[in-house]
Order: sequence, then C-alpha cells, then structure tokens
Amino acid sequence: MTAAETGWSRLLRRQFEFVDHRIGLVRLDNLEALARDVLPSRSYPIEWVIYRITGIDSTSEGDPTPVEGEALLAALVSLIEDMSRALGPLPFDADRDLSVEESARRLGVSARTIRRWRPRGLPILRFDGGDGRPRAGLRRDQLAWFAEIHRPRVDRARRRRPVDVEETEAIRRRFAERLAEGMTEPAAIRSMARESRRSVSTIRRLVGASPRTTAGGSDESTRRRRRRLVVRAHDRAIPIEAIAARLDRSPRSVHRLVLEVRRSRLQGLPVPVVVPAGVERQDAGRVFGAAGLLDLRCRREAGLALGAWLASVRADPDVDEEWTRQSIAAMHFALWRASRAAETILDGTRSTTVDRLDAIESDLRWWGLLRERSVRTGLTSGLRRVEQSLGRAIEGLPSQRIVELLDRLVVTTASVVDGFDPERRVLDHTLDRACGLAASRMMATIVPGAIAGAARARADLDLLPAPDLLRSMPESVRVLLRVERWWRTVGERGVSIAGFDVARVRHGFGDRDRPRTWRETGRILGRPASHLFAETAGFERTLRRQAIAGPS
Repeated sequence: MTAAETGWSRLLRRQFEFVDHRIGLVRLDNLEALARDVLPSRSYPIEWVIYRITGIDSTSEGDPTPVEGEALLAALVSLIEDMSRALGPLPFDADRDLSVEESARRLGVSARTIRRWRPRGLPILRFDGGDGRPRAGLRRDQLAWFAEIHRPRVDRARRRRPVDVEETEAIRRRFAERLAEGMTEPAAIRSMARESRRSVSTIRRLVGASPRTTAGGSDESTRRRRRRLVVRAHDRAIPIEAIAARLDRSPRSVHRLVLEVRRSRLQGLPVPVVVPAGVERQDAGRVFGAAGLLDLRCRREAGLALGAWLASVRADPDVDEEWTRQSIAAMHFALWRASRAAETILDGTRSTTVDRLDAIESDLRWWGLLRERSVRTGLTSGLRRVEQSLGRAIEGLPSQRIVELLDRLVVTTASVVDGFDPERRVLDHTLDRACGLAASRMMATIVPGAIAGAARARADLDLLPAPDLLRSMPESVRVLLRVERWWRTVGERGVSIAGFDVARVRHGFGDRDRPRTWRETGRILGRPASHLFAETAGFERTLRRQAIAGPS
C-alpha cells in the first residue's frame, strides 16, 4: 500500500473513531450501500466517499483526490468487517441476511471461495446466532450485486471440476518424484500447483503436507491467530515466558513478535502540527519535563456522573494562561520527540530495540495525558459557548443529544489543542478564546431542528457517565494508556497492590508527575531497570483484574 493509499484509508477509518453505537450502525449501513455502488474499473473522489458515509459535504482546496475502485472496495470491505466486530453481533434477519454456507450454495461455489472473494466486494459480517455465539454471514443485496458485477468470475468458479481419484494419485506420484529429485517440500508444492492449475492449498491438502510449508514458516491464518493472541496477551501484561509456553514457541521468538507489533503501532502516530522553539537544545527534556508535570484533575473526574462532571467544568476558575501555554508546549515537545524517534525506526535508520521503543511509548503516554488535560481546560469555554447557542443549559436536552453534543465538543476542542501555538503572542490568542470560537463554529453547523423541542425529554444526568477524554486519542496512543484507564477504575485501592511504588514512578500516578522510561524509573528508585519488569507486570495484571471486577 502506497503512502497516498494509507492516507485516504486512514481518513475513512477516522469517520468511525468518535461515534456512538447508534451512529456507528447508521454509518455501517451507509458503508454497505456504498460498497454496492462502487465499480472496480472506475475511480472515485475521496470527498464523495466521505459524504456517502457521513452525509457531511467536506470542502477541500484543489482537485478531488481520486481513489481506484478496486482499492476502494478492498478498503470498504475491511472497514465493514472491522466495524461489524466493533459494534458487536448484528441481529440476523432471514429476509435480509444469509449464512456463508447458504451464500456458497446459491452461487454454486465453495465457502472457501466466498471467503477468498471478500476483498472484491463480499464483506462477511458477524451476526447473533441465537445461541449466544456469533455466526458469519452476508447481506443478500451484497451477494446479488457481486454475482451481477463478477458474473464471468462466478461462472468460471462454477465450472471448476472436482479433484477425482485419478488426478489425486497422479499429483501425489509427481510430488514424490520431485522430492526424490532433491526439491524442497514448499518448492514441490508450488511447482505442482502451476502444473495442475490448482491452488497451493489444494495441492498441500492432497499430498498431506504439513501446513508449515510456506516461506513465512507457517500457514497465514495460523500466523494471524498467533499474532492476535500475542498482542492480547502482551496488552494484558502477561509475561513473555507464559505466552511462549502457551504457543509452544521460544521466548525469543515471542519477544521478536512483540517488538514487531509495538513497532507496527508507530505507523499510526499523529503528525506534529506545532514544534515549539528550543526542542533541539541539550537540556530540552529537562526544561519541558518541568513544564509538563501532570495534575490529578482528570483522574478525579473520571468516575463522576455526567451531572457532577458538568458542574465541575462550569465551576472551573479562570485558567492560568502561562501555565496552560507551558503545558501545551511540553505536549508538542513530547509528540515531536516521539515522532522523530519513530521515523528513525520505521525508515530503518536505527534498529528496533526495547529501550528505543520504551522511550517513544513513554513520550506518547506523556503527550496523551497532557493533551487530555489541555482538552479539559478548553472545555470550560467551549461548554459556555454551546449553552449560549442553545439558549439554555445542556441538561434540557434528551440523553442521546447530550452525548452526541459533548462528543463533538470534545473532538472540536482536541483539534484546537493540537494546533494551538503557545509561543504566538498576539492579542486575544488564548486557548480559552480559541476553544470558544471553535465551539461556536461547531454549533453553527448543527441543524436547528435537530434540537428543537428537546426539553420535553430531559435526561437523568446521574445515569450518564462523564465523557471519556481519552477516547479522542489515536488508537496507537490509546492502547498505551490502558494502565492509566485501569488505575482510574480501581482508584485508591490500587495503592495496596504489590509493585505500586515502581508503577507510580513508571506511569506518573502521583500529583505533579509524568510517565517515565524504564531507565528513568530505575535511576529514580536506585535499582537496575531489568529488575523492575516482573514486579511492574505483576502490578498491572492485578490492577487489570480489579478494574474488570469493578468497585468492591
């Protein structure tokens, strides 16, 4: 995939990052309808694609960005399947949906062929099977569209002859001859596939070869399953030795895979918009580190109901403008330093090591927490402008409208924070004013009829949670803040967990603190960093279990 393709496909996925379940279902329907209108042989402007998904007409300068229909279809299918998993099993409607097996029977092909055609426009969704387990299926309309668009391909698949006994014996005989000639098993299978015009998987099945015959060392589906298992286990602080025992692999091979996963996540980092002056100075880390120490406000508000959170936002005193500017400058510095180090790893300038990844991830945690606090600071003026535009307090809206409006306000405020230049010293250039103006522009885009008459259904704010400001983070950064999320759920009970003293320094749980690398943590505690790994992993596992269990 080229850099341009990565850009527009990332833009597609961004339309689903900050939507709730209801809007997600609506946009999923729009995606499916769009996939039935795309022809592989044509090109489409990405602005039109975004409009078909969201209903919002985006304005951009210059010529529309063209996207090839074949590449667009593959991206839409991948996004549809990912959204189907994220939104949970969909209700199965026999008038609208078909199982994979039934779809294969209707086209006269195998279920494996149906799955192989997915990138060409056949997304497989997850449905509620009725017995508590999900089932895979397709939309009838999508299947009919595919059969019409790809009629020659479907006809060829129908005419394929089954492998009879004589052909099976001939393939096995010629395969044995190639092995006797000194050919390796993978090379012999590929040679037989070309000669017999059969797939590699078919030849492998006929000759009874081990699935570990591809150049990568294992079957592709096996590798994907192994990768998913390693990612989940690593994110849950399970030791590498335990993962290796579960997979029957060496700890070193699992360690390499963990490094690969962590490295791949760096490809989705946001691009620094503002680079503060002085980032190249030798003492920049110490200077910005002192300016970017974290307070406890966001942690204290994490468990509040929406009513108490709104009261806290409204009660905020006037912010210290200089302190806000210093904090945002430190935020920009953390992202700049992480992005610069990530570039040297991704382009191969420097090797991927644990210490380098740890330094990048620590800066990204620091950037995310500073960004969250700056967004929280800007929400006070943003909420004031929203309520001025409404002509009443936001509590007068129904629950769904409140959630949607606050989600949009958080995203709008975050975009202001990302582009705020703390070194620009002109009249009225403050974060408070910038967030207020952005909120006013946001309200100007909302159709008045969408909130008219909403006072008849007032929301119970005690039943609604406060907005999660960490949701506005990119996924590659949000996953690094999982320990912070567990900590906020557990609260003061986490202090009694073994290993808290190390985790407090490592993750910056204290007041006026910040996340640190393993080397910094070891230096502060006066212990070798390598001695802290197991202790911190044990703390994180216990913290996660308590967070899942909920309040005691």
